[in-house]
Formats: sequence, C-alpha cells, structure tokens
Amino acid sequence: MTQFRIVSLSIPELSITAPNRPLHLELAVQLMAHGATSGQPDLVRVISHFSGNVAVEVVTESDRDGNTPLLHAAMTGHSETLHAMIDYCSANGVDMKSILNHANSSGETALMLAIAHGKSADCVRVLLANGAHPNTTVASSGQSPLEMAMSET
Repeated sequence: MTQFRIVSLSIPELSITAPNRPLHLELAVQLMAHGATSGQPDLVRVISHFSGNVAVEVVTESDRDGNTPLLHAAMTGHSETLHAMIDYCSANGVDMKSILNHANSSGETALMLAIAHGKSADCVRVLLANGAHPNTTVASSGQSPLEMAMSET
C-alpha cells in the first residue's frame, strides 16, 4: 500500500497549452513542469503515483525553448526534485539515457545547464550518477560539460 505524507503544495493557475490533449494529461504535464521549476519533489512524487501510464509524455514535454521539466530542475538547482524525477522515470520504464541527455533548442543538456547555472553541485552528481554524458558538446560553444566545469573553477 502506498502512503503519502501530508504536504503543502503551491500549485499555479493552469492554462491549457495543448487543447487536443486529454485534461488529465495536460494537468500532469503542467504540474510536473511547475514541480521541477519551483523545487517541489513532493509534487513530482504525487504526479508519478497517479500518471504512470503517461510517464513518457509527462517528462518529455518541452517548453518553447526545448526545456523539459528535468532540464528546468537541473537549471534551477533542485537536486531533490531532480532525484524524484529520475526515480519517476525509472519506475515507469522511461529510457533514462535519452531523458538525461536531451538537448534543448540551444543544444544544452541538463548537465550543461546544472553546471552553467552553478546552482547545485548535487544536481551535477545526481545527473552523472544516472548516466548523463559529460563529454557531449554544445554546438554554439564547442564545450562539453566537463570543459564547462573546468572553466568555472
């Protein structure tokens, strides 16, 4: 039996971004994105419990810049939320390599964003421990995450 602890969640006003998508899926996508950007791992865990059959679409949905919820969590330095998202993906059979190494429209991966924004070394550790590639290069800069980290020191 799954148990949940009582938590306080901050949930934004929702707006329909994909009118042809079923409402339950739209809600899961938007709440996952909000949980990622605002650092609410409990929100991610609640969504993972109720949306297992739509896991791939929930975690791969990207905004206009190509950023997925996982990229937002890495960019904002929310390592616990990032870990909850990775657990969610693993539990639902999502291909972690493709999720962790997805590049946004600027060619940046979650690892690159975590390093570039310098919010949390824990995010970098979580990403590397789960299969993020440290040697993928960004086309615009020609730097890999490893080279980016070395230049930050």
